Formats: sequence, C-alpha cells, structure tokens
Amino acid sequence: MDMKHYRVESYQTRTMKRTRWAVVAFSDSSPNASRRVVSRHDGQDEARAAAAALAFEDKLGRTPTNV
Repeated sequence: MDMKHYRVESYQTRTMKRTRWAVVAFSDSSPNASRRVVSRHDGQDEARAAAAALAFEDKLGRTPTNV
C-alpha cells in the first residue's frame, strides 16, 4: 500500500482575490513522487478536517470508493 500524506495549502483566486484552501495529496515514493489537489475549501478549518479524515481513511486502507 502506497501511503499518501495530506497537506493543507492556501492560494488566492485570480478573479476575486479571495484566499481559498486546498487539500493536497502527495506520496514519498521517489523518484515517482506525485502531488495532486484532492479538494478545495473556503475555510482553513474545513480543509484541515477534510485532510485529517483522508489521512485516517488512508491509514485504515479505505478509500471513498470502497467504504
């Protein structure tokens, strides 16, 4: 099982100059390291909660499709 790590990152939208938050999944399997945005959120707390839930599911070996 390839363990993923989840990080919360902020970014600013181009059109309205709002700060939004993204949950980013990345793996440490070098040299094939991958990075992808999993979800986007309006608030930091909401994004952190989503990242924590994803990390917990990953530790259990579950994905949203096989729960």
